[in-house]
Amino acid sequence: MTKKILLIEDSVNDAQLTLHALRTCGIENPVVDEFDGAEGLIRLADDPEIGLVLLDLKLQKINGFEFLKIVRSNPRFVELPVVIVSNSSVLSDRTRAEMLGASGYIVKDFDLEEFRASIFHTLKPFRNLLIWP
Repeated sequence: MTKKILLIEDSVNDAQLTLHALRTCGIENPVVDEFDGAEGLIRLADDPEIGLVLLDLKLQKINGFEFLKIVRSNPRFVELPVVIVSNSSVLSDRTRAEMLGASGYIVKDFDLEEFRASIFHTLKPFRNLLIWP
């Protein structure tokens, strides 16, 4: 079964950049997107085909840190890869995300090649979940 990627991002431009970077990496999984953490939690609970989450930290309603706390407290999602994709390069944000159970951390880079390389490197351990040449 093909696993979906859930992209939780409140910026349309950043979501498009992330989708473009995924495609230029050759990742062909279906991507579903949500605008805020609360909707992301609902989608995750309702869609058993989601195999990977790409999560922004600065979200409305439920931010990325709260999303991680909630997801990691649910036995159903303990093993689900949740990779942070954030504008924040602040070490304390990265550390906090790791402590809450993030599976990886990508800083958004508007140099498409750098961003693509970061996505490629960070998602490589999850190759078994991805449609990737």
